[in-house]
Formats: sequence, structure tokens, C-alpha cells
Amino acid sequence: MAKATLTLSEMLDRTNPRDRDLTPAELASLEALIDTAGIEAVIQGLSEICGLKAEHNAQAWQDTPLARRWATLEGALGVASTRATGL
Repeated sequence: MAKATLTLSEMLDRTNPRDRDLTPAELASLEALIDTAGIEAVIQGLSEICGLKAEHNAQAWQDTPLARRWATLEGALGVASTRATGL
């Protein structure tokens, strides 16, 4: 039997292609942020954003699969930020 509705996670997988690269302007902005704040702070900020997205998807949308994906990224980026110390 076909599933009538999709989760937010499934909808995002269908609508957000993963092959989009950052534009030159976006890369320049990211580089400027790294130059200003440091790579560790930028990666830690990304980790925090992922955690907020995980919480939001779990609470507002009850989309556990998508929340887990964001939480996994939060953890991976948290580890990466501690390893970036001193760069």
C-alpha cells in the first residue's frame, strides 16, 4: 500500500538537491567569517545550528529521522571543532 504523506525529511530529500556548490560570493563570505572568528568558532557555530535544527524538527514537526540527521551532524561538527584548535 502506498504511503499517503511524506515526512519533512522525505520532502527535503526530494526537493533539495545535494549537488549545489557555494557561489563565489558565498565562499568569500565564509572565508571572511573564518578570517574574523577562526575556523574553530565557525565549525562550532555550525554544530550549534545543527543542534537547534535537530530540536526544532523533533519538536515542531515530530520528524525523528530528520532530527537524528541534524543531531548526527551536530556531533560530528563538535568533534571537528575541537580538532581544529590552533588552526
